Amino acid sequence: MKKIFHIGEILHKLAEGKPKISTALAEERAANAWCKAVSADAQKNTAAVMVKNGTLYVSASSPSWAQQLSLSKASIISEINKLTGQGETIKDIRFRTGTIGGR
Repeated sequence: MKKIFHIGEILHKLAEGKPKISTALAEERAANAWCKAVSADAQKNTAAVMVKNGTLYVSASSPSWAQQLSLSKASIISEINKLTGQGETIKDIRFRTGTIGGR
């Protein structure tokens, strides 16, 4: 009988020994963890845009959301890194005001 593998397992195996791929996968997991690391209200008013060199870039619907979340930056970074289980993937978060989900 053939064993069925989860796509995540396959990608993890392919990335072993290839730092660029491993880093890219870890950064993608971190961006996806944003919604789990912040409140429901913050989820509605922000969006993770990308991760580059350990910095998560987040778009906020208003300057006040960007400011409010920047005050919680350290705890959000800690939560994201905990959720991804990849060590210190995220070292900083940069907030900017922009469009969220087409709004």
